[in-house]
Amino acid sequence: MAPSHPSPADPRIALEQYGAALRLFFQRRIGPNRAEVEDLVQEVFVRLINRQGGEPIDNLAGYVFQTAANLLRERGRRSTRHGVAGAAYLSAGLLEGDEDFSAERIYTAREAWARIEQSLQELPARVRAVFIL
Repeated sequence: MAPSHPSPADPRIALEQYGAALRLFFQRRIGPNRAEVEDLVQEVFVRLINRQGGEPIDNLAGYVFQTAANLLRERGRRSTRHGVAGAAYLSAGLLEGDEDFSAERIYTAREAWARIEQSLQELPARVRAVFIL
């Protein structure tokens, strides 16, 4: 029986080969937000794992970086469609943990919560499940 060799599209190999370059790619385009950069890198490899067909990828680097560029385009469309990120819906007082539980603050918090829930419902089912976990 022949030993099992990882395929050229094996995500572990791709991560070793392209992980650092992808991080740099995203940092240059979105800034130094390390958590967001790591999320985007992870999403590239999730897409590599979940790609349909299972056919060999002739140009793994091209595939990986085209996927990264597509993610940035999707991110741009999402931010245009939704305005600022979810935390922008929360007022500074809500984030700082004031002890004021006025009717206005409660109403504002409920509105923010409804917007966050709506944003979650607009995500693809798999992305939503990962985000909630």
